[in-house]
Amino acid sequence: MNIKEINSKTNQKIKILKKLSQKKYRKENNLFLLENFVSIFDAFSRGIYFKELYFSEEFFLLHQEKIEEIIKKSKSLEVYKITNEINKSFSNLDTASGIAAVYEIN
Repeated sequence: MNIKEINSKTNQKIKILKKLSQKKYRKENNLFLLENFVSIFDAFSRGIYFKELYFSEEFFLLHQEKIEEIIKKSKSLEVYKITNEINKSFSNLDTASGIAAVYEIN
């Protein structure tokens, strides 16, 4: 399992996550962001795999077994550990969930 760390809100990947809240950007890049663990796990269970996965250290500690399963069986090599502060910077939720996945629109 190759997990990369992102420690800055100015990281290019984080800037892209922020832009995915805009319909125009989602359409141009055929990508969308999902910020709910239940939905991410349900999609995974149905064979729908993310392109990129982001999670906070705290979230990982709470859900380590399921996250490791998703990472191991997914086809993505882009997995990132982020801080809660970074998660809040791009989250569209009132309370950031601690996990987010980017999917391609087919």
